[in-house]
This record gives sequence, structure tokens and C-alpha cells, in this order.
Amino acid sequence: MKIILFFVLMFVHQSLLSKELVTIYNSGKTKSITTYLERHKMEVENSATSNAKKQSPISFPVKTDNLTSGKIESSYKPLPQVQMPVFLIGDDSYSRCWLKQHRNELLKLNALGLLVDVETEENYRVIVGIGQGLPIVPMSGADIASNLGIKHYPVLISQQGIEQ
Repeated sequence: MKIILFFVLMFVHQSLLSKELVTIYNSGKTKSITTYLERHKMEVENSATSNAKKQSPISFPVKTDNLTSGKIESSYKPLPQVQMPVFLIGDDSYSRCWLKQHRNELLKLNALGLLVDVETEENYRVIVGIGQGLPIVPMSGADIASNLGIKHYPVLISQQGIEQ
């Protein structure tokens, strides 16, 4: 849970840095918040680096019994409850190809990846390497799958619907 919170906070932080800040009132003594955001960014990165050097809090293997690798029929029913695009993948050849093929689109969407089926930390690191900059977290997707009626991955879940 802590790792998901960390990634969510990183997304919020990146969103703040990537958007132009608007001055609401300037007393003449106003200082730019950019300095503070940059300092915060460095603290977060240093914290992430030191945490990465520690042993992973994730226990492997990660399995999602109600999901398997396979094709789905896309459903473009709006899902307004989805606040952030999320993709579900596994550690299989179909998921790896899908991730390579859709990586740029997923980056543009700022999508969060859930690796719902992976045997080892080494395999997790390979998938993260394929994602090249996409945040990918190993965790069960059982709740998401049962709530949305998903039976297979890889899949992208966004406000526009569920698609492969």
C-alpha cells in the first residue's frame, strides 16, 4: 500500500512541476514556489533511491487468481470513477509485447501500471525496464478485476472504458 501511495504522490508532484504556476496575489515580497518544489523533488528522489537500496517490501510471487493473460473485447462505456488511467499486465510474452507497443500512449496518459502476475523480483525489474519510465507496481488486481468484470490482461482502464 505504501508503494502505491508513493507512486500516486509522485504523479501529483510531477503534475505540479509540469504545469505553469499562476500568481494569485503578489505583495512585492512574494517568492517563487519553484525553489521549494525543486527541493521537495530532490528529497523525494533521494528518499526513493535510499528506499530502493533497502530490501524490497514486496513479497514475490504476486498472483491474481481471477485474471489470466488473454484477449478481451474492448468496452467503451464511460467510467467516471476512474481518476487515473491504470493498466494491468502480467509477466508473459503477450503482456510484454503489449507494453512495448503501447508504452508511448501510456506515458502520455500518465497511466499507472499494476503487474498482477509475476514470479520474481528479477522478472519485475525486466518488466519495469520494458516500461522505460512508466510506474509499474507489482500487486494483485483481484479487486479491480471483480469490480469491473475483467477476466484477462493486458488491459487499459480509463475514464473512456476498458480496452486492450
